Amino acid sequence: MFKMNFEVQGRFQFKKRKSDGSEIVSEWFDNLVLNQGLDAMANRGFVDGVAVGTSNIVPAETQVQLGNEVARTTTAQGTKQSSAVPVDENTWVHTVTTTYRFPLGVFNNVNLSEVGILTGAPVVLWNRALIKDSNGNPTTITVLADEILDVVCEVKAYIKIADTSGNFDLLNKTGGVIRNIQYIVRPSKINTSHNVGVSMSAMNSQAFNYAEGYKSASLVDVTGKIGGTAIATFRNNQGNYSVAPYVASSYKLKFTITAGVNDMNDPTGLNGLFIQGVLSSFQIVMNSAIIKNNTQHFLMEYELAWGRYSP
Repeated sequence: MFKMNFEVQGRFQFKKRKSDGSEIVSEWFDNLVLNQGLDAMANRGFVDGVAVGTSNIVPAETQVQLGNEVARTTTAQGTKQSSAVPVDENTWVHTVTTTYRFPLGVFNNVNLSEVGILTGAPVVLWNRALIKDSNGNPTTITVLADEILDVVCEVKAYIKIADTSGNFDLLNKTGGVIRNIQYIVRPSKINTSHNVGVSMSAMNSQAFNYAEGYKSASLVDVTGKIGGTAIATFRNNQGNYSVAPYVASSYKLKFTITAGVNDMNDPTGLNGLFIQGVLSSFQIVMNSAIIKNNTQHFLMEYELAWGRYSP
């Protein structure tokens, strides 16, 4: 089983605008992704609205709602999906920024102190934050009846670019070990735009999951795809790509790719995979090719895990 990991984080900015066009903009401030928010990422979108409230209770991972919610909105003024950029020599980050608007009249001299992003149906709070000033201290933002409030929600997904390695036993149909295979996993096409905010089980913007098997495979730079020649395609809508039911609080999904008697039959054998992902794609190269013929089936599993960002 191959294993791939992501880390996520959000932050917020408030913009108040009066009818005369004058604007007050807050500092950016970070959040805490909730446990239920990490759960929600498995099977639904997790940037679908915003809620605001008046509580100053310190955020905790186990919270399930704002301390005192006073309003929510799903009215988006626009979403910007960026390609990944380097954070440092070891990490790249994808960012999606969405602005949600509370129109005139929603608030009437209300002192807001907390905010959180809402997920897709069933709706839960993905993260929670106390509004902070420029020194990082909790503060309030007063919104009057003649003011429009825009909440800018930024979600970041961090991907480590260092190679990860491991090994697995290639088994026959009775569970006997044929041989042990070593592998290396590296991000792929990292600087292309990926769908941050889409459920992990979706894996891409299409209606089916997707991976490719390669012969004569070789690792390329993280901005590339994978070296070699594709000999197999695995897609959900073809019945040879599937995801196991999500286990609550695990923050990981197990995917299975299969090849039937008519697929992946090449005398050179498969020694690499390209996996299309939400937050990044991946290239995987093995030190020993797996050869099958038209009397055999092939099955391989991999695991995708995610968690809170730790700088």
